[in-house]
Amino acid sequence: MTLLHAAPRIAASVLGAEWRSFDGPSALRIAEGRVLVRGGDELVGAGRGDLVSAPRGGGCALRGVAGTARIERLEVDPAWVERALDLARWADAACDVAAAPGFRVDRSGTDRARRAARLMREIEQAGQGEERSGSLRLAARCVELVGLVVMPTAGACAAGEAARGLDRRERFLDAVEALRGDSFEEISLPTFARRAGLSERHASRLFQLELGTTFREHLVELRLERAKALLRDTGMTVIEVAGETGWSSLAHFNSVFRRRVGSTPSRFRVDQTSAETVRIAS
Repeated sequence: MTLLHAAPRIAASVLGAEWRSFDGPSALRIAEGRVLVRGGDELVGAGRGDLVSAPRGGGCALRGVAGTARIERLEVDPAWVERALDLARWADAACDVAAAPGFRVDRSGTDRARRAARLMREIEQAGQGEERSGSLRLAARCVELVGLVVMPTAGACAAGEAARGLDRRERFLDAVEALRGDSFEEISLPTFARRAGLSERHASRLFQLELGTTFREHLVELRLERAKALLRDTGMTVIEVAGETGWSSLAHFNSVFRRRVGSTPSRFRVDQTSAETVRIAS
């Protein structure tokens, strides 16, 4: 059996809103955008240049955040990996499947992330050549990258700077949905965080990870959404709508509405009424 059972390569993938699973050993580099990484009860955010790795026996799922993200990963035949591990005598020594963590995230500035990025570039370059020396370089770099992924390290599920726990995520999403029925005069980030059973720090991070925005910006969008519905569907005056949706003053409401929607509240109401009249007439 030869070492190069099937030529490994660096494959590019685009991630959207759906979760996509990857079994270990895997080495994935975030090339563009931001992703969420999920494995077991861990939920971690990763961005451009970060390395996501899953050891032998581990695995994870990824999805894009606030749009699509592009990842680069080592695509290799499982038989190739097994042969490489066997030759390096890692199969029985360092790769305890039962103890393997689900995944690890290394930030772009760390030694592991920089080393993995260099190896991926060299694998891609070596794979483009057909000469024997290129094949040997390809094999050597792939073995090194596989070794980087499968060798256990301290703190292998490094989620220290990310929101952790799917239960926290579920509580967060439930609290976000409940915001739609809230009195916007009373809601604040500390209040929201208490309702969700989160710290303010975790709540702020989950707004960025899950919604790609801040608490304040999301609240502004909800206020405008409700204001437009009230202007369109009720006979409330503009100042009443402003008060109902939690604005501190009519001037502030008018200013934000015009900037975000493209017209004044009064003009929006007239346009919506005209559009509805045309629809009924037709």
